[in-house]
Amino acid sequence: VMERKTIQATSNTRGSFIPNAITFAAGASYGLTTVFVGQPLDTIKTRMQGISTKNKGTSGFASQMVNLYGKEGLRGLYRGGFPLMIG
Repeated sequence: VMERKTIQATSNTRGSFIPNAITFAAGASYGLTTVFVGQPLDTIKTRMQGISTKNKGTSGFASQMVNLYGKEGLRGLYRGGFPLMIG
């Protein structure tokens, strides 16, 4: 017969500030890192999805990145990323 073990979540009722602040900082840094790394990739992916089949000759990821950076600069790669940073 298998015994069931109940795992109880421990809660800190005293409201320890330092562990909560560390948890908040870790979550915020993870979120910002995700936006900084993922937003350019997502922007290029979205642009590649919008390319018509007639223009598929230069539709590689690297060529799209070079074209986007050449036309719009670094700002073009992070287009639409600001709402994600404040959210």
